[in-house]
Amino acid sequence: MNYIELCTNISNLPEPSVLMTENYNEFDTSSQYFLDSIKTILENNNLHNGSYVDFFCGKGEVLKKIKSSFTSTEMLGINTIAYDTWSDDTIKFYNKDVSQVLKLEPYKFDVTMMFNIHESIWPSRPSVPKDNFISWCKSNTKFLVTNGKPKTKISNMELVDSVSPRKQKYNINLYK
Repeated sequence: MNYIELCTNISNLPEPSVLMTENYNEFDTSSQYFLDSIKTILENNNLHNGSYVDFFCGKGEVLKKIKSSFTSTEMLGINTIAYDTWSDDTIKFYNKDVSQVLKLEPYKFDVTMMFNIHESIWPSRPSVPKDNFISWCKSNTKFLVTNGKPKTKISNMELVDSVSPRKQKYNINLYK
């Protein structure tokens, strides 16, 4: 499957039956410190080009920051909240159920990202969504970039690098 076919398959999925509330996130991902730390960890590990997918991408600020700084042709944001501010011709944004996207025919991304949502489903609690997501990452992406407490461990993935944003209690972690 190619990227265009993947996007077509995602757009054909139904809208999520339950939407998250806009107030769900614990902290603001538009923080310059947070975005700069993501950019730093990608640069430090030579991940400044390639294909990216951001699950639970919010308003797409992380993807927009990467797109403004790096060479990338395939950028995809999936979220369960539809925002009017998603207006970027070079990044595909979809309001879909992430669990349904994970069931589609595989497409290999260079970098998968997920921020601010995972603390409720891992690493401390067993979870079917977590297990499905980690299995998907192991098969469909080279690297996972996520945030968590310093040196957070995700079973069956190797922590490659970790950057601590200033004024934040979470690190940006890169897993392989």
